[in-house]
Amino acid sequence: MTKKEVKTEFDYVNLLGSHHGQSHTHKHKHKHHLEPEKTKEEMPTIPASIIGGFLGSGKTSLVNHILENSGDKRIDIVVREFGSIPIDDMLIHVEPDRIHAFPGVSMHYDPQLMIYGFMDRLHEDSEGEGFDHLLMESSGMDEPEYLMKLFFLGNMREEYKLASYITLVDCEFGHLNIDEYTLVIQQIAYADIILLNKVDLIEEKEIESIQKRVSRINSIAQIYKTEYGKVEVDKILSVNLYQQLKNIKNSSNTNEEDTYMDKVKTVVLTEEAPMDKEKVNKWIDKVFKDESIKLLRSKGFFYFKKDEYRYEFQGVRKSFHSKADKLWDENDERKSVVVFIGEGIDEKQFKKEFKECV
Repeated sequence: MTKKEVKTEFDYVNLLGSHHGQSHTHKHKHKHHLEPEKTKEEMPTIPASIIGGFLGSGKTSLVNHILENSGDKRIDIVVREFGSIPIDDMLIHVEPDRIHAFPGVSMHYDPQLMIYGFMDRLHEDSEGEGFDHLLMESSGMDEPEYLMKLFFLGNMREEYKLASYITLVDCEFGHLNIDEYTLVIQQIAYADIILLNKVDLIEEKEIESIQKRVSRINSIAQIYKTEYGKVEVDKILSVNLYQQLKNIKNSSNTNEEDTYMDKVKTVVLTEEAPMDKEKVNKWIDKVFKDESIKLLRSKGFFYFKKDEYRYEFQGVRKSFHSKADKLWDENDERKSVVVFIGEGIDEKQFKKEFKECV
């Protein structure tokens, strides 16, 4: 895909890419073959974080907190507005040239294409060195996959690296929002990091109740309790996928209540023995062709036999992107960890098939 070509959606990205830094896009109906893709060194990849959460959860407060506590880092912000008139960008305390607002409604352009084109130009104009981190504040009504998929499209795969999806939960109305809006459940399910915000407005028992409920939806996300979105910035911006997942064990969440959450399941698969790349290819291909499985989020890293690279990947629905992230360090515990969040996941079958990829 050239810089002029923009692809709005695709079903599946080659899990392991190629040795030459190329990414491959495959349609679901095709056979998927996975080969390694080495990290591009000629142009820096900019880490990016998406800040999500329902309306009024405190996203703008968190953005301001990050900006005020990021030291010398230059952080650019993309703001997604729910309405046609940008307002949130006026509330963010940063130089005008570092904030870029995109309205949620446009008569002439797809907002996703507008953001894609802008991010591509931003990276090209800066030559990858004009800023250190990209923050994307969602509108509060954006579906998580809508923004996350941007980082799997075309040039975005080489120019940016999705570091984390951060979800804020408004503790004051946490239970109500979860009960009434499926979108809130999705925002929690997709998250790498969850901030239980506005804990100062409710009692400790209520906080524990909301935390328990959130953990049933997403049992592997890092959870922090906050007031006005105040949290140690490095804990949410400087954590890579390997650091997020390296200490979790084989597990799944179990939901005790008969609700929509009962359908959303988190399954964690780990394996210390080196995996066979060809077998993993076939297994991933099978998982993504299974129409009975409704994946929301997938992520993890692989340890392959006879390969010194750690392969990191991220997935949203049927969109997938991965590459050889870096060489294993001497002190790294070499293993594979894979996380699936979604509906229709047969945990026992997944564990069996994952083990067979050794």
